[in-house]
Amino acid sequence: MLRVLAALVPVVALATPAVAAAPPPATVNHSYQARSAQTTAYWTADRIASARPAPVPAGSVRSTPAAGGAEYGMPQNGPADQGSAHTTQGTVQRYTTPGFLKRVNGKVYFTSAGQNYQCSGSAVNSADRDIVVTAAHCVYSNNAFVTNLVFIPEFEDNVRPWGTWTATEAHITRFSAQPQPDLAYDYAVFEVAAQNGRQLGDVVGGLGWAVNSAKSYAGTTFGYPADSVNQGRYLVSCSDTTYENSRDPRTIGLACDMYGGTSGGPWIRQDPGNTYINGVNSFSYTSDSSQEYSPYFTNDFRNLITNADAD
Repeated sequence: MLRVLAALVPVVALATPAVAAAPPPATVNHSYQARSAQTTAYWTADRIASARPAPVPAGSVRSTPAAGGAEYGMPQNGPADQGSAHTTQGTVQRYTTPGFLKRVNGKVYFTSAGQNYQCSGSAVNSADRDIVVTAAHCVYSNNAFVTNLVFIPEFEDNVRPWGTWTATEAHITRFSAQPQPDLAYDYAVFEVAAQNGRQLGDVVGGLGWAVNSAKSYAGTTFGYPADSVNQGRYLVSCSDTTYENSRDPRTIGLACDMYGGTSGGPWIRQDPGNTYINGVNSFSYTSDSSQEYSPYFTNDFRNLITNADAD
């Protein structure tokens, strides 16, 4: 059984085959009405404090698409001196280093079926410089796209140093399949409205991105756990070597025990002068919560970024 990042609820094991169904669309897009002021005003301190970790649906297994060759997309948009992401191996700890990595990480808030929820996310570089990457279950829930979707970079104790950025478009790939969404595609992209003529990437920068790369690398995951201690108030990180998930090779694992609320937080790999997103917090198994799992980023993720830029 799975322990999802968002909540300790039993879901179908990944080894259980899904009921035969028509293949889901490669990409599903959703447009939000231009209501930036109203959406920003909606997220009061009280609503933020009461937002729950987002629930994850049951996972499923389907055929594995061809991965293709390794590809590194746009480099990071931000200072070359980004600071090291690596922390004590396998230890979840508060991330306090000021600068690029703290700025591009943030909280994702949304409403679904009348309930407010919280996730994590990150600003990612693209041609339009307006993209946030998170988990698909933080954008698509209860068989519909969520509402009141926002990103708050470098959130800490309800301080919003770079403002609240409201979604204009959301994009998922293959995740919306029925009867069960596919956790191997549990990633999403959403675009945010400019503020004072400046895009998100102009203000906080953005991570580069990588697809089809080695499944084993020195990785670091970030997020805002909504446990009894943190309560989603500040950013944490955890570093370890990633590995292929033997239960579903379309996903990768990391020996870090993250909590609900960190869903959608980035998995990053660093090269000299560049930091790439190469996964997102998605789920863990109830039988071993010490291991975190992410979709393995393939051409489908790259196409999602390209599709968002084409809007």
